[in-house]
Amino acid sequence: VPALKYPIGVSDYKEIREEQYFHWDRSLFVKEFYEDAGKALLILRPRRWAKTTNVSMAKYFFDITQPQLANELFENTKLSLEDPSFCEQYGGAFPVISVSFGECRANTWEDMKVDLCALISRVYSDHIYLYEDEGFLKEHERRKFLRILDEDPTAHYKFALKELTALLHRYHKKRVVVLIDEYDKPVNEAYRHGYFDDAISFLTSAYTGVLKDNVHLEKGLLTGILRVAKAGYLSDLNNLEVYSLLDTSFADKYGVLEEEVVSALEQEGMGDQLQAVRSYYDGYDTAIPDLRLYNPWSLLNFLKHQRLAPYWTETGRYDFIAEAMWAGPMEMREKL
Repeated sequence: VPALKYPIGVSDYKEIREEQYFHWDRSLFVKEFYEDAGKALLILRPRRWAKTTNVSMAKYFFDITQPQLANELFENTKLSLEDPSFCEQYGGAFPVISVSFGECRANTWEDMKVDLCALISRVYSDHIYLYEDEGFLKEHERRKFLRILDEDPTAHYKFALKELTALLHRYHKKRVVVLIDEYDKPVNEAYRHGYFDDAISFLTSAYTGVLKDNVHLEKGLLTGILRVAKAGYLSDLNNLEVYSLLDTSFADKYGVLEEEVVSALEQEGMGDQLQAVRSYYDGYDTAIPDLRLYNPWSLLNFLKHQRLAPYWTETGRYDFIAEAMWAGPMEMREKL
């Protein structure tokens, strides 16, 4: 029986903290993200590397509508202990738009567009107070806002996120932090099911509108697995700072460090299993010499079930990248 409570299937940072799940402290991610010189960042990591948890962590830290969470959820974390002035200055300081495309699965463009419009509608619902404040929105803005809330198929969704940043900026008098998780999921689905051009037309407008040359943007983040935004598919979004496992930035903000593996094994009384874990799960090389990272999903499951097994199984299909490499021109292969 494991000694600790492990967040298998739990990605929400607030739930992890409040329910006292075991987790590796990655709170300094928030500071590195905000202080990075890039206005908009694309962070790429393999599946099951806690990308969603880091996105939700940033959301709870910056959210101006729930400023108390920056204190409650980050108390006694590395961030609050190492840089309390950063927490005081930026915690609960900005309006936040947070959306995940991870659940977008559709065989046709018509179905995918319904999913995308529903997601954008939910984002507007997160900020319904803009609509409920009768003195804030102009009449034409109220009509547009309501059409999106109602998932009206005739509403204009391509630039809806950018328009929402403008409203939030005007309301709070603070620019907006935009967080987009699994940005590449609709692209993968579109490629697999043959509606690539339609999807790219929509997504290019949506992503570029909100993240490029947007005066209402404080900071933007895309997370995903594939570098499609830099591979010609979303070429208009050329202002991104891109960070993969091969970059030193954010190298220790995802995955599990070897010393953390050792500590976790010792807490479960399995210190003698270190060599077996090394042999079975090995580690990922990074741009930092001697820094080896392990997949969090595999380790959490091993710690819970206390047996070696291939926990990191296929959780999504991203094989179109290989197909595109061999079907496309040499220039595309080099970019991919």
